[in-house]
Amino acid sequence: KSDTGAVSEAVQAQYIGEAYKRLFEEFPYVDALLIYNMRDNGTGTGSWHNFGLLRRDFSRKPGHAALGRAALTSLKKPLISASRNHILRGSTSSIGASFPDEARGTRMAVESRALVGGQWEEMASTIDPTETVMRLSVAPTSTTEYRAIFGNEPSLSRSMRIYVHPPISLSAPWLGRTTVPRDRVFSVYGYRRPRSDGRTRLYFYRLVVRRWNGRVYKRWRFCATGYARNYDYAGITRYRYAFRLSTPGVYYVRATAYYDYPNRCGTTGPARLFYVR
Repeated sequence: KSDTGAVSEAVQAQYIGEAYKRLFEEFPYVDALLIYNMRDNGTGTGSWHNFGLLRRDFSRKPGHAALGRAALTSLKKPLISASRNHILRGSTSSIGASFPDEARGTRMAVESRALVGGQWEEMASTIDPTETVMRLSVAPTSTTEYRAIFGNEPSLSRSMRIYVHPPISLSAPWLGRTTVPRDRVFSVYGYRRPRSDGRTRLYFYRLVVRRWNGRVYKRWRFCATGYARNYDYAGITRYRYAFRLSTPGVYYVRATAYYDYPNRCGTTGPARLFYVR
């Protein structure tokens, strides 16, 4: 009932059902499929007004029922997640799998396979009718897909991936001098191997000296941080960060290179001491 290229409510419901069917069968490692939106934005004939699963008066469209059927299908499948989906080679991650009540008394297993050309191999399994949760620690050497499955039925499984990255080699930051003037912009340089599109973050600390009851206490206090700009160069990634400090004192700066910042999958390099006058 709307613009050219729009579809009827019945076709919308069909598309929703087919989308979730493909999600469950072909892309089990995908965590979510989003539908826009819950309720129509208006009552006009423009397509922008009619994307909802509910009409403007809150009456349900066929697409709402299609989403409900997809949710019931999803609830019959196990859940699987990892504490870290991006790790450095040699690191570990924890996997947790939760199975629905229908799985009690059947074979419940966690299996793995290499992302390229791998075959599913069992890592752990149980048929304990009182247990529907499995936990294990893994240390893959390459990007690996893991799935939770019960009843030896692939359609009753859900999977996810852990991406393995090579270790990062970081240089100590370089300022070109050991003393920088206060309130003047200076640059910090360095490099990281291998070349990567990930982020490089610099952390600055200042030495704080306090006297109390005739004693002197010294400690390093965090004072600033920022993301450097990365440049690809001859097989490595160079970074540069322009900064300014206004408080004189003794400082040090160190860089941390990330492959995936939300998971903090990265390496912290050596520090560089400098002075602000």
